Amino acid sequence: MSDKALPVPRENRMLRGHEAVEERFRRIWDQGRVHHGWLLHGPAGIGKATLAHRISRFVLAPPQLRPAVDNPQSPLEPIGYDPVLTRLLGGSHGNALVIERPYDAARAREKPEIPVDEARRASPFLRSTAAEGDWRIVIIDGAEAMNTAAANAILKLLEEPPPKCLILLISHQLGAVMPTIRSRCNRLALSPVDTTATERYLDQWFQNISHEERSFACAIAPGRPGAIGAWLHIGVGEWHAMMVSLLEQYPRVGRRAVLEAAELIGRADDAVFHGVQTLLKLLLERITRCAAGAPVMDWGDGERLASIAARAPLDTWIRLWENTCSKLDRIGYANLDRVTGLIDVIDCWSPDRADA
Repeated sequence: MSDKALPVPRENRMLRGHEAVEERFRRIWDQGRVHHGWLLHGPAGIGKATLAHRISRFVLAPPQLRPAVDNPQSPLEPIGYDPVLTRLLGGSHGNALVIERPYDAARAREKPEIPVDEARRASPFLRSTAAEGDWRIVIIDGAEAMNTAAANAILKLLEEPPPKCLILLISHQLGAVMPTIRSRCNRLALSPVDTTATERYLDQWFQNISHEERSFACAIAPGRPGAIGAWLHIGVGEWHAMMVSLLEQYPRVGRRAVLEAAELIGRADDAVFHGVQTLLKLLLERITRCAAGAPVMDWGDGERLASIAARAPLDTWIRLWENTCSKLDRIGYANLDRVTGLIDVIDCWSPDRADA
């Protein structure tokens, strides 16, 4: 596990692999025909939020800090520092507003959706006199997480935008975004980056991580540096070993092992909990693919998963995979106690709930 804090997108001035997308926005900006609504979409962990904040810095920073169009590093990232840029990096600039899922202090986790009260902050912000300069920018991190009322509030702004405003919506699941919002935005599609861009990111933030663990994280999230970094930050190798060991006990997962795993994962921080959730879903998917005789991406655990898959017919693994995903998702949607929810998840692997 890395003890080096990952940069939050607002503070991260390093973005590689999306030069063509940056150049497209820069060309439109220089032509003076920039649209007010932009939807940045693509898989999680590829830099969408980092790009949104880079666009925000480009628009709001003093013009003299803007790079040349052919700047080899970035046509958008401001060069140097000044007080305005410092406020943008620190999240205190008066013309930039970020809307995201609020934090539930009582449960020490993010809430599952963006409520309408959060979305309604955008309208008075965009319609008021700009605090610094002319432009105002709203970044909505998680467009698919807006509930219906919140999405309708943002849709109204997209339909009747104030002058000199940018609304940057970020989405990991384009199909889950309200269709009328999608139709009113220009889209910036981000794709997984190449190996060179990934390696430069890892060299910057994870010099002390072993080659084996870096390779393992890259196999889980190919081309997604942010996701790779998140896996490395939580020590994915150890969690993977724990989950595979549990699954190797199928169909009689020992009760003590269930309770210990649920307690350890359920009491962990958000990053670990959500990471292990995703890891469990991926492992069950891969076991199901093994049972179906389908190709499985090599994580170095192929023989162990094939051995697990051989213990039950394909329809059993399909059912276990679906049940596991459903129960894991319900922990978040229903705001359940994480430890109790995880016990229920792992228990579903042992039909007789044996105390082995």
